[in-house]
Amino acid sequence: MAPSKQTKITDPVRQNKKDKARPAQDGDGHAVHPTSPERHEAPDSDPQTPDEELVTNKSLHTMLQVLKSSLWSDRQYTNELRKEIAELGGRTSHLETKTEEICAAHNELVDKLQSLEEEQKSLKVKLADIEQPAFQGHQLRCHQ
Repeated sequence: MAPSKQTKITDPVRQNKKDKARPAQDGDGHAVHPTSPERHEAPDSDPQTPDEELVTNKSLHTMLQVLKSSLWSDRQYTNELRKEIAELGGRTSHLETKTEEICAAHNELVDKLQSLEEEQKSLKVKLADIEQPAFQGHQLRCHQ
């Protein structure tokens, strides 16, 4: 037995084939160019039955849950990294402070060393001045 005309009209696959073969029309039955701004129809899509929509909604819901779970784990991981970075920043700050203190102490030691070297040179000159007359006097006694 052949399907009734009503079945043929509401069958989505057959209806889409008919719609594709027929030029688009506006409300008055006039043909509308496909790029015309007056054409306000949605792109060709197969209408879905309620069961298919439920499957799609369920799959979308599942994908949304997976995405939420992934985002939540990423957020936790990011928070852990943020804490580690903050701890490293604290340690780095402490090390920078210690380094500055060590540099200041080193500079003080360098200044003290230079001061002591200058004082040593000065004392050597004084000692040479003191020893020279005594040395010359000793030489004079030995040669006589």
